[in-house]
Amino acid sequence: MQNENLHMYQLGYEPNRLDDFNDYFIQYLKTNDSKYFNEFLHFYEPILNRKAAEFIKCNHIEEYRLPDLKQIFVSLLWDELQRYSADEKLPLLQIMKYKTHKAWLEYVRTDCGITKIESKNAHNNLRKVTSLYFKMKDTKPFDEILKEISKQLHISENTVIEYIEAALATKYSGNRESFEIEDITASEDIVFNNYKSKQIKEAIQSLSTIERKLLELTTGINFDTFETTEKLSYNKTALLLGMTESAVQKKRKRILKKLKQMLKNS
Repeated sequence: MQNENLHMYQLGYEPNRLDDFNDYFIQYLKTNDSKYFNEFLHFYEPILNRKAAEFIKCNHIEEYRLPDLKQIFVSLLWDELQRYSADEKLPLLQIMKYKTHKAWLEYVRTDCGITKIESKNAHNNLRKVTSLYFKMKDTKPFDEILKEISKQLHISENTVIEYIEAALATKYSGNRESFEIEDITASEDIVFNNYKSKQIKEAIQSLSTIERKLLELTTGINFDTFETTEKLSYNKTALLLGMTESAVQKKRKRILKKLKQMLKNS
């Protein structure tokens, strides 16, 4: 990885290190002096480099895309800072964790390797096709695999071939941990786009204990503080709650539908 890509935001002087990253944002809001934003980037860049490098490795994209990921973060952070207030209880970086991950995934979907997957529906088909393909590729002839996937997903065999070629070209395995666009738009969008509102807090409080626990585990959001924690897979959630994986998925969809309806009616 080129050295200059790792030092994009380093300053020509050594600024004073504040106690907390969020202090830089508070100082910017109080003074409207962009030096605090630049000084934050100076100190945060090593962490940003690590997070971007981990994302690159996890999603099998080229290392030269690291500056793009960093710029996406900085642009989002600046925009969010303009809407932030000094009395916010939730640290700005906590909000950015969700927004950055979503934006990076969207970048992968539209600008990297899988460049022809133009919509979320098409991306979900890509995930399903590649998952099925890798399960069958060592036990069935390719022609049989094509027919079976085409029939199961109701898409043409030519489309199946295109998805498989895209997956093989980018080392995309269909692993749900690689791309989480579907889960993010279904749950975190609801919570983080409404976290300041009284309505989302009331909606969360209306959930039963098991509903709330299930949603916390599968979204990785603590609904008392709205901080993010480790997001568990459906399988791990099912084991913890004594349910089947299928039951977790179905119950989660019902919970999200319930929250959406409550927010719509409020």
